[in-house]
Amino acid sequence: MVENTKKSNDQIILDHYKKVASNHTTDLNCTIQDPRIREAEVQFIVKSVENFVENSSKDLKKLNVIDLGCGNGYLLSVLREKFPDLNLFGIEFTPELFDIAKNRNLYNTRIIQGDIRRSINDFNDDNEYSFDIIISERVIINILDHKEQRQALTLIKNNLEDDGVYIQVESYFEPLVNLNRARKEMALTSIEPSKHNKFLNRYMIGFMRDRLGLCEVESSIQTNFLSTYFFLSRVFHQVTRPPGGKVKYSHMVDFLTEGIGPGIGNYSPILFKVFKKFTPTYSKSEPRFQK
Repeated sequence: MVENTKKSNDQIILDHYKKVASNHTTDLNCTIQDPRIREAEVQFIVKSVENFVENSSKDLKKLNVIDLGCGNGYLLSVLREKFPDLNLFGIEFTPELFDIAKNRNLYNTRIIQGDIRRSINDFNDDNEYSFDIIISERVIINILDHKEQRQALTLIKNNLEDDGVYIQVESYFEPLVNLNRARKEMALTSIEPSKHNKFLNRYMIGFMRDRLGLCEVESSIQTNFLSTYFFLSRVFHQVTRPPGGKVKYSHMVDFLTEGIGPGIGNYSPILFKVFKKFTPTYSKSEPRFQK
């Protein structure tokens, strides 16, 4: 029964991203339609990588950076352009997106098709890599089982260098509750996670800290950076939009977001986080990524 459920969950992901791959190919908005959100995510990741590089004593040519669930390879292409000396890696579950990413033929960038719950496989002959920077951008939420999410996070910890960073852009349940409370006050229906998403929650942060020794640290851009935008676009805009008005991505929302400033409140499910290793209060031996 468990195995059947896993296959069913996997098929949900494969079906969704096969359609995404055919509709958006190499686009910025391949895995999310809202361009402001994706641009903010990429900005946060680039800035976080930049901060790490500036403070690292290692030779840049020896720094390994991996994008888990690299999709169509867009983020890797941005990182490749901005950081030409870094060793870039990507892993993608969906065959159609993997093909698009691979066909970018990015310099010094190794991309494989794989499953972050179990394996990263060989990247180069028989060498085994560990990573100075591990990135997940709305990828852990595509694992539709909390136990398997914890498994993936454990593998992230085990493959992260002791002085490395895990850069996380994932959706959390608690801000969604706040957003829906605000919508309810305005007689709007609740927003539910898509069928291909299973949001994380505050208990997962506790698991990462206490079980894995992954401690959240100050990030280059505030964690709730998108909160203002979510409130304005998902609440205010919906209430004030007249009949026939633009449904999404309006100038009004952009104007107000710029005027008010980012990060007001806690209304964005998508949070920006950076984690580092420390000694956990509970330690358990776990496997590394398997070849």
